[in-house]
Amino acid sequence: MRPKLLLLITEDRFLWSHRLPIARAALQDGYEVIIATRVNGDAQRIRDEGFRLFPLHLARESYSLITSSARFRELRQIYRAERPDIVHHVALKPVLYGSSPLLAGMECV
Repeated sequence: MRPKLLLLITEDRFLWSHRLPIARAALQDGYEVIIATRVNGDAQRIRDEGFRLFPLHLARESYSLITSSARFRELRQIYRAERPDIVHHVALKPVLYGSSPLLAGMECV
């Protein structure tokens, strides 16, 4: 079984501009690379790289508690289903959401 790396990124364009070398290197080293991000047109490009994609409904300009709680539930479902070995949060909202007590108890390193 291959180890899993989950990259939680605000928008798909940040993968290309900031984290593509990390994702490619992990894939090359035998990791299953999972990208969870808001997709703005690069879904097929992400899949073509060999990464698995979970489209998220992240809104950078939204600060609604109702919207945020929906995102926590969405992330919790991904974390529970995938059980990633390594999680890398890219940008402010992924860091805040990914380190939330709502995700506490998840067995992620």
